[in-house]
Amino acid sequence: MKSLFERGRAHLSLVDARPDFSSVTTPAKAAALSDTGKLRRILLVPVALGGEDAETNSAYVPPSVILVQERLNETLRRYLSEGRIDNLSVDPEYKGKSLVPTKIRVSARKDGRVGEFTTVIGIW
Repeated sequence: MKSLFERGRAHLSLVDARPDFSSVTTPAKAAALSDTGKLRRILLVPVALGGEDAETNSAYVPPSVILVQERLNETLRRYLSEGRIDNLSVDPEYKGKSLVPTKIRVSARKDGRVGEFTTVIGIW
């Protein structure tokens, strides 16, 4: 009898499964994970793009998301300085009562122009 590997039906993953942040349901739990380096607080809309350093504009994300967000914010700042955008929407999506978003949807557009720039940062 052939094994699953010999039949080509087994899958081996060398990458850890995505983390589960469903238990991070209070600011204290998010802060504790931030203290250990497993989460970092970010501003959803950075100050350079008109955001405020306030709890309503913040989220906790794994450190791996920081570089993605920084690159995206650089692009958005460039588009703003070039006059290519004048509206920005950053919408985190959550699962259950978790304070860690599962994804962050970013949309930018310019009034009077057709089309918009949209991207989604997948987190967990």
